[in-house]
Amino acid sequence: MVTKYEVNRELLEMGRVDVVGPSRDFVDSLAQRLDAIASTQAEYAPHLNPPRRPRAKRLVLAPAFAALVLVIGAIVVSVDNGSSAYALDDPFNVQVQLADGRFVDGTDGLEVSKGSTVVVGAGGSVRIRDRVYREGDVIVIGESGPEVADHVEVVAPTTRPEPTVPTTERVETTRPATTEPPATVRQPEPTVALPVEPAPTTRIEVPETTRAPETTKPPTTTRPVVSMEIGAQRVELSSQVALSWSAVDGAVKYVVVRTVAVGDATPAEPVYPPVSPTKVVVQTTTRIHTDVAEAVEGAPITAAHYRVVALDAKAKVIGSSRFVQVNLPR
Repeated sequence: MVTKYEVNRELLEMGRVDVVGPSRDFVDSLAQRLDAIASTQAEYAPHLNPPRRPRAKRLVLAPAFAALVLVIGAIVVSVDNGSSAYALDDPFNVQVQLADGRFVDGTDGLEVSKGSTVVVGAGGSVRIRDRVYREGDVIVIGESGPEVADHVEVVAPTTRPEPTVPTTERVETTRPATTEPPATVRQPEPTVALPVEPAPTTRIEVPETTRAPETTKPPTTTRPVVSMEIGAQRVELSSQVALSWSAVDGAVKYVVVRTVAVGDATPAEPVYPPVSPTKVVVQTTTRIHTDVAEAVEGAPITAAHYRVVALDAKAKVIGSSRFVQVNLPR
């Protein structure tokens, strides 16, 4: 390949070579002939406008530069949207189920990755990127980022007043008072007036009785039933439902009950102790469980209601939640 330097060098060498031109007489004769022809045809020659100079293409670079900026911006946005972790900003009463199944409390700056679930409790809120989520929102970190997969009803814990129970009973016997029978007055005869008979004045003595000893009953207290929070979410497009609930102090185990429906029917409200159609899903000491709601007598389940209760060491209910509904369309 011939380089630019070699071309310039050859042109310089060719310019230095002497070139033999035409004779002086030939040049003068040719100039005279051209002048004569020009003088005779100048008046017949048409008037020609001078050629327009081509306009410099100054704006060609601007569209190309704008397109380059748009491409770079799209790349930056796509890289930013494809981030694998999202930080929680100013969370309050937020619980996070990580992708590995662990439950942690939402703290400021906590990074949640794809496959995690964020549940906002009663009166809570959290900001993820440029969006604020409120109580009851169940946020799933998916391929395209955080999105609200469901909304559950949450109720703040309430305390029931304890009934007042008397602690001491006193048994006393009272001495009957002596009463005199009222005097009776006979109505006078039409002709004879009878004297009034006085009432008997004999006092009846009542023997004293022994006072029974005082008895004291031990005070009884009734523990209020704590209102619990429960969250339920369908696992992608499967028939599995991921459940989680809040803790109750003194609880020995938790019992999850469920009612289901097929077709367009609405499930009944689950109750505890379970009464048909309510069924016990699980009894566990943890606060998470994954339920499989596939079919009932061959018909696919389309909706399910869940409720959780907390039991103490005597199997007494000390906590209960409202039911939540999960739709399982086929």
